[in-house]
Amino acid sequence: MQLTLQNALYLILLAQAGFFGLFMLFQKQLFGIGVFFTALSVHMALNLGYENQLLNNWPNLTFTWGLLYPPSLYFYFRELLFRDFKWSHACLWHYLAWFLAVAFVLGGGDLYRWLPVIMPLSVLGYLTAVIYQVYRFKQIVAEQYSSDIKPVIRWSIFILLNYTLIIAFDLVRSLIHYFSPQSEPWMGPLQSVLLLILVNLMLIKRITRPAVFNGISEKDRLLASAGFKNDSSQSIDNAKREELSALIVQLEQLMRQQELFKEPGVTLKDVADALGVHSKKLSIAINQVKGERFTDYIAALRVDAAKQRLQQTLDPVTTIFYEVGFNSKASFNNTFKKIVGETPSQYRASAKLDTSNL
Repeated sequence: MQLTLQNALYLILLAQAGFFGLFMLFQKQLFGIGVFFTALSVHMALNLGYENQLLNNWPNLTFTWGLLYPPSLYFYFRELLFRDFKWSHACLWHYLAWFLAVAFVLGGGDLYRWLPVIMPLSVLGYLTAVIYQVYRFKQIVAEQYSSDIKPVIRWSIFILLNYTLIIAFDLVRSLIHYFSPQSEPWMGPLQSVLLLILVNLMLIKRITRPAVFNGISEKDRLLASAGFKNDSSQSIDNAKREELSALIVQLEQLMRQQELFKEPGVTLKDVADALGVHSKKLSIAINQVKGERFTDYIAALRVDAAKQRLQQTLDPVTTIFYEVGFNSKASFNNTFKKIVGETPSQYRASAKLDTSNL
């Protein structure tokens, strides 16, 4: 076997994905990415064997490995977004297509003729499922948490785009190879580089997992599924509205006295417990009376507090955004500009500084 660029990239992917894949298969809540990496490692080993005429007497199973990636990507996001997601034997049903494909090839069947139908259905189905999971995550966090989830959403979109690009690239490569086998020597190494990028992106975020990636609980999901989310357009009678309005008055008083919004990780349940009411009732009140979600309500309180600090002190912005409950300067600047219409620095420059409290 010659050490060509393509073979070197195969070996790097095999070693990196294989090591971390096997390691993660034995870790709690890391099974999805473990399967993804292990499958990729075996895939690279098969590519090395077949392309270097080392496995000529074996049935070509490389095409079947593509059926492992879509469900594994789905479970990667399930583990990332839902912190208490548990694997069960039922999850193995998602890999039934791969088991059947392997059995079909080993039995002498020609899988290649069916791939143009099977692979797009698998990829499209699981991409749709992942997008739905990200959407539900965004909904639930907005209703029950005060965390800034933009980094999670951006990261999820980036991973999905990278994965989709690799699938599209593989499809184009297969078509070119079919019509002109000698015309695409550069496409193999480029696809391997894209895979290396995807592997390291998935690995870095799954291992480092900062606070914003702590995920939501299964209880949060069940509450949302049971109608926890309430649209402000729903009609309620006058008596109910008066009750909810009274609760909002108590909420405003609590926020003025205890300033719970300044706690970076404050949740709807934390505030509801402080008020002595059920989380669902408080969520309905904020939706119906305030006409906004919990995360937007907390963000507005934090921005109001930041505006006062910017007007009354000379403290740097980096000090202020931590004091009012934001976790990062980027999140603070983006939220502040969205609500106020200008950045914190621009607001301070245009506002008349009150020096009476300095």
